[in-house]
Amino acid sequence: MIPPVRLSSDFDFFFEPKHQRLVETLTDVASELAACQNQDSKTIMKRLGQEFKLCSWLIPDEGASLDMRALCLIREMLGQTMPLADALFAVQGLGSYPIVIAGTDRQKKHYLPYLKSGDWIIAFAVTEECAGSDIASLETTATPTSNGYRLSGSKTLISSGGVADYYIVAARIDTKAFDNVSPHQRIGLFIVPSHEEGLDVSPMSLSIDHPIASLSLNDCMAETLIGNEGDGFGLLMKTLELFRLTVGASACGMAYRALQEAITHVQNRNQFGKPLMAQPIVQQYIAQMSTELDAARLLVLRAAYQQDNQHQDAAMASCMAKSYSTEAAGHIVDKAVQLLGGKGVVRGEIVESLYRTVRAMRIYEGTTEIQQMIIGKTVLSKDKQ
Repeated sequence: MIPPVRLSSDFDFFFEPKHQRLVETLTDVASELAACQNQDSKTIMKRLGQEFKLCSWLIPDEGASLDMRALCLIREMLGQTMPLADALFAVQGLGSYPIVIAGTDRQKKHYLPYLKSGDWIIAFAVTEECAGSDIASLETTATPTSNGYRLSGSKTLISSGGVADYYIVAARIDTKAFDNVSPHQRIGLFIVPSHEEGLDVSPMSLSIDHPIASLSLNDCMAETLIGNEGDGFGLLMKTLELFRLTVGASACGMAYRALQEAITHVQNRNQFGKPLMAQPIVQQYIAQMSTELDAARLLVLRAAYQQDNQHQDAAMASCMAKSYSTEAAGHIVDKAVQLLGGKGVVRGEIVESLYRTVRAMRIYEGTTEIQQMIIGKTVLSKDKQ
């Protein structure tokens, strides 16, 4: 049984009436999801798209922009309620957004309705053994042919791998026309069906409930290219810039759930003749956890508000939100484990599961160190002007 969902909508100065209406819907969705924790990824994705209509927020109407505050509210709820559903939802956004902003009319009509309904799952295949944060080091190649592009290479740690119907694959254009351009300008984004000949998908095992796989592309034909040759790096950066702040929202959701579990425990657990909550050190822990959580939420909402209003500092605000909130969530969940004592490390307990799940958030979609590097460079360049 999950505690009542609390969303950052209580900071109402960041929101509009449509967001408050969304919160009412999300409260009901949380209750529905709580009752179906053991459903498979395909079923969960269809429910997110068709029953709950949440995927419609990932694919705006033609000419409209993503509503980042809405996406943060959704991911905060999913983080509290079902981290697996949150991961599937997030990757659906990462995979669909390049099509939203750079796809042809034909591509949009072909892919987006099925991604919006959850009938199709799409994955975002960028990471390689030697190319993670350094995207320009991609070794997967795309060779132009008379029939399209032939891809060769490998990918690793691809979320939604093994359950995806399509993969957005980042690859280096292998043609003489690109011999004298920078590595960034050689990258293209390609759509590859999961059933395409030459694509081998090998599921990987993680410490968390998360579909993930490695990909091997052996002269595998891409179905289509998104945008133009060389547009890939820019599309990747635009996608990651937007969605990284929603990672912070999900982290806040997980941290809140851990905090609530800890509060319930210290209220009901007696030690030395009195409840744990009467101990000053326990009160200090709860105070620290609550303060860090509100600080993280405020940074995430500021970034989302700035993105929605096209503020010039939105990119740096997103980096701050992602780095601080994921680190703070790690601290909060860690303290929750400490407060629960032995129960906090029992396999299957909520806090134990959150402890494993929240750790990865400091790595994917830009590590904390990469975010801090961007923040530092931006601040120093401003002060220099």
